[in-house]
Amino acid sequence: MPYAQLAPADRFARLDLAERRWAAMLAGRPDLGAAVALQRALIGRVIDLSATFESVARLPKLTLPPGM
Repeated sequence: MPYAQLAPADRFARLDLAERRWAAMLAGRPDLGAAVALQRALIGRVIDLSATFESVARLPKLTLPPGM
């Protein structure tokens, strides 16, 4: 499936879109059930982490020791 840039959306809208894509994928390729199940778990975690980062007022900065 080609890359699709998504407009800002809430967690439920993102998961709804993902579920529709997974259903379409499984309709044509039921043998991909295990891969879709793994993707569901991973994408759910990514969406949850994204929401956590978006709620933080200040993002952490990467700092390196001098001389790096």
